[in-house]
Amino acid sequence: PKGGLDLRTRAAAVKGGKTGPAVAPGSIRDSLLWTRIATDSMPADGPKLTDADKDALRRWVLAGAPDTAADVK
Repeated sequence: PKGGLDLRTRAAAVKGGKTGPAVAPGSIRDSLLWTRIATDSMPADGPKLTDADKDALRRWVLAGAPDTAADVK
């Protein structure tokens, strides 16, 4: 993964990559992933997230980033 960031599991997202934790459960201010998504600097390549997708991510982080689905293999 680019920058060592693996978003396939909650644990990996919280751990983050080379720049530190990607998700700070309960805090969008401290979540690097949210900051990058909200400013459209991520994903760097390909289409940006829709407003609905951004809102879903924001709500997930604020809810404590619950592990609600099976990890992607």
